[in-house]
Amino acid sequence: MGKTSFIKIIIFGLYLLSFGSFGQIQSKYFEKYPGIHTVYLAPNTERYLIKQNPVIPLENQSEWFINFDDLDLKYKNYFLRIVHCDANWKDSNLNEIEYLQDFNDQPIRDFRTSLGTKVPYNHYTVEIPKGKISGNYVAILYANRNTRDTVFSIRYSIVDRKTSIFSKVNFANQNEYRKTHQSVSLGFKYQDQLIINDESNLHLTYRRVNSSENLIKKLPTPIHNASDKTFYYPFFGTEGLIPGTNEYRIIDLRSAQQRLSFVFSLNQEGSITSISTFPESPQGNYSYTQKNDMNGNYFIENYENQSNNLYADYVYCDFQLKTKEILDNKIYLSGGFTQMEDKNKNELVFDESTSIYRIQKLVKQGIYNYQFTGTKDVFNYLEGNFSQTENEYEVLIYFKQPGTRYDALIGFQEIKFP
Repeated sequence: MGKTSFIKIIIFGLYLLSFGSFGQIQSKYFEKYPGIHTVYLAPNTERYLIKQNPVIPLENQSEWFINFDDLDLKYKNYFLRIVHCDANWKDSNLNEIEYLQDFNDQPIRDFRTSLGTKVPYNHYTVEIPKGKISGNYVAILYANRNTRDTVFSIRYSIVDRKTSIFSKVNFANQNEYRKTHQSVSLGFKYQDQLIINDESNLHLTYRRVNSSENLIKKLPTPIHNASDKTFYYPFFGTEGLIPGTNEYRIIDLRSAQQRLSFVFSLNQEGSITSISTFPESPQGNYSYTQKNDMNGNYFIENYENQSNNLYADYVYCDFQLKTKEILDNKIYLSGGFTQMEDKNKNELVFDESTSIYRIQKLVKQGIYNYQFTGTKDVFNYLEGNFSQTENEYEVLIYFKQPGTRYDALIGFQEIKFP
């Protein structure tokens, strides 16, 4: 390795540390570019339910695109860099030729201008380079040929299925948690070509859709049947219990001309249309109510012109929460559309004149799911935990094959409850 290449690796390694604690690379916006909005990774389709942390099959990576809007209409030189990560979202320290089929650091020149919107923007799309191997990936957009001039980063994974996962979600059996928690069972069968002697090279993630958080902090010692090539994780007591949370709240922002579902007011005056939700109430102390939510996801659409998302405008949405009293702890807005933002940018502020907590967000027209979160006690009061909640979970199984230097993603399964 030449001296110049070695220096570049050191610089890029230090640069990656800026993405989060202990070198974890997060999905996030960077404040230097406040004009960047609505970043997502999706197949090449107009009407798509947008999920964070998508998982893409290794054998079918075609036409997955990163989409984003730039409300600052000045032309910029954007470039896309792809980084392979381990199961904990830290840089795998692989040479890019080891994990990419195509060249890295590709320029982004493909953009289209919005059509008939009050807020003009350039909509960029770029197809992600195909990966050679499975595992976690982070796409990093930077500007001006300077890898440290970061615009945003976004996580995704590529799976090469070599396992059959058997996992179920049920109501909690223990009387204390029967009304508030869900219980999971977990195991998997692996293919003959894998050599798995024990669990030391395995890493399992059990997460909710739209989240990277591993809900099961410590797995029990698995039962390994080498002849059947199976692993089974026997949960005892409360080990396999997960808080049920609650259904998401919904706001339909597809129209800037008429009030759609859950819209309280609409004001077209000014350069940006303003929309307010109905003042929501805490629901943790009420009975469970079924809703047809999208499990925290969202999609972009203009109600009056659904054929082309370039007609979707940006609006101010005033999210409102009415409580009986001021809470001692902070309250935050949470949903798939807030996951890349700093948590503090989603803090609600108490308006003493109306006794309502509120936050105003600039969002693109579409339908959004959201919740009000905070500490455990705040969430229990504002949203509540119910065992009947219709949740969507994801199981990811990583394995570091002997002789390799990376965590391969060998199993993935989506589980819906009930």
